[in-house]
Order: sequence, then C-alpha cells, then structure tokens
Amino acid sequence: MQALALAPAGDDRLLGGSILDVMSHQATFAGRYTEAATLARAALAGTRGLATPTLPAHYHAMEARALARLHDTKACGHALLETMSAFERTNPQDDPPWFQYFNESEVAAEFGQCMRDLGRPADAIQHAQSALGTTGEFVRSDFFVSLVLADAHLAAGDIDQACSVVLHALTDFREHAVGG
Repeated sequence: MQALALAPAGDDRLLGGSILDVMSHQATFAGRYTEAATLARAALAGTRGLATPTLPAHYHAMEARALARLHDTKACGHALLETMSAFERTNPQDDPPWFQYFNESEVAAEFGQCMRDLGRPADAIQHAQSALGTTGEFVRSDFFVSLVLADAHLAAGDIDQACSVVLHALTDFREHAVGG
C-alpha cells in the first residue's frame, strides 16, 4: 500500500498500475478472488492511454485468473478475449524492460491456469503444453506451468502422466538451480 501511495507522488501511473497488477496476483494467491479482479481492473483503468498493449493484456489475464477461481466462466472468458485482443497489438520493443517477459508462452500459461480452474482439463493441457514449448529462458515460469499441466492431467484422470510431468519439472528445475 505504501508503494501504491508513492506512485502518484512520483506522477507515475504506470508504476501504480504495476503495483496494482502485483497486488492482484497476490490477492489471487491469498484466495481473495473478488479483490484480485477489482485490483486488476483498477490497474487497467489507471493506466488507460499510457500503457503499451502488453500491460493491459497482463491486467486482463490477472482478472481472468481471479474470475476463473470464482468459477465465473462467462466473465473469465470475456477477460481472456480482452487479453488476446490487447496482446495481438503488442510490440515488445515498446514495452518497458521490466515487462518484456510477458510473451506468447506467458499468455498460454495464463490460459492454462484459467482452464484448469474452470474445470476444463483438456483445454488446460493444451495451453500448458503450448506454454512449455519455448526456449526455456524462464525456468521458474516453466516450473509453475508444469505444475498446472500436471494438475490438469490429474483432473483428467491420468495419474501416470501427472507424475511424469512433475518429475520432469523437478529434474529440470534442479538442473538449472544447481547448474547442471
């Protein structure tokens, strides 16, 4: 809250939007889904006209994630459509350096999480697998999306595949963390 209060003092609406975005993410982790959706919408409203398209894409994705946890299929679907609409207009060279990680893989991961939370394991598997089809540049993100993939396999009744995905994720993460 202190950081959010400092953003207007520095006349930095993008910083304020980024703080609200992170607060939305954390509220979802804490199980405060309605608050998370509201924070994501506030980030969007506060940066309208200033943000590159990538930022609103992420704000919509955070809203979708919260709405999926609330099992609001219609509103989540709308937020995901808005995510894609904004993301299709992105130009990574225009994004701030601290936000260039939000790429096609990250969008697919967000879709995978939403599909998992909406009880659509086949769609979650498809999106999570798409998110993992990258260069491995973001090991931590790959680890988390692997857990989404494993959870979706478990929900689909494929325990062996779920275990295999988790084992692979742990092995990859350990190799990168230890350095080979």
